[in-house]
Amino acid sequence: MSAVVTDYAYKCSAHRGALLASQRGVPVYTYAFNHTPSCSWEPSISNDPQALALLGATHTTEIPFVFGNLDGFPLPNGNCSFNAAEKAISAQLIEAWTAMAASGAPNTSDVQWPLFTVNGTQGVNVNATGVFVGAVDYSVCEQLWNKIDAGILQSALNGTANGTCSGGGTGGAGAKSSNGATATSTVDLHFGALVATVLVVGMGLFVTVLG
Repeated sequence: MSAVVTDYAYKCSAHRGALLASQRGVPVYTYAFNHTPSCSWEPSISNDPQALALLGATHTTEIPFVFGNLDGFPLPNGNCSFNAAEKAISAQLIEAWTAMAASGAPNTSDVQWPLFTVNGTQGVNVNATGVFVGAVDYSVCEQLWNKIDAGILQSALNGTANGTCSGGGTGGAGAKSSNGATATSTVDLHFGALVATVLVVGMGLFVTVLG
C-alpha cells in the first residue's frame, strides 16, 4: 500500500508536473532521493537501524541534507550524526540548491545536471554512495498511473461540462500579470481527490522523487 501511495501521490504527480512544465518551455531538473539516512531525521522515528531500513527514503528525508543539518539527530539534541558519505551528499546538494537559486540551473563543480525533457527522464539519483547523473525511473508512471490519472481527469471534465449551464463565460485556469511577465506561481492540478502542487520558481522547476 505504501508503494501505491508513494507512486501515485508523490512520484507520478511530480512526473506529470515535470512533463507539463517542460512542454511549456520551463527548464525542469529532476532527481530521485533513494538514500536511507543512518540517523532519524524526525523525532517520532526511532534511530534503530531496522526501523530506518524499514522506512527507507520517505517524504522529507532529504531536507536535513539540503539544509546541512548533519548532527544531533533526531533534532534538536539527539546523539546520532550523519556519516562521512552522507556529509559529502549534503555538501553536493547544498551547492546544487544554491546554484539553482542563483542561476536557475543546479549545476555544480561536480555535477552537470541534465534537463528533464518530454522525450527523456535524465536527472540526478542520490543513493548511499553519492550523487550521480542518470535516468530517473518514472516507468511506473508512464505505464500505469499517468494513464489512470488521465482517465480520472477526463471523467471529471466530462462531468463538469455536462453540469454547466449556458450563459456568461467563466475565467480560464491560471492567471497572468498585466504586463504579461512570468512570475513565481503555484499551479494546482486536481487529480480526483488529490492535489499536486507544482512550484515554478523564476527560470526553472525542481522536481523531487523519493524512492
